[in-house]
Amino acid sequence: MITKNLLKEQIDRIPYEHIGVIYRIIQVFENITDDINENKMKPSRYNQTYDKEEWLEFIKDTYGCFKDDPIKRWEQGEFEIRETIQ
Repeated sequence: MITKNLLKEQIDRIPYEHIGVIYRIIQVFENITDDINENKMKPSRYNQTYDKEEWLEFIKDTYGCFKDDPIKRWEQGEFEIRETIQ
């Protein structure tokens, strides 16, 4: 199975003089994606599947990202008292 990481590794091996060709190929796929979006045929992002390697890479990249800025729950506060609806 081809993963994004495998694809990125292959792109890194391409000689510099061919980078323009690769960039044009990527632009073609971006245009196809734009056409799909305009026709509302794009599948929901929630239906996407990821292979195990991509998921583990995501976890590795994001694990501990809030260690220096932990999430805090502040006090509830008070709500404004309004007139009742009749």
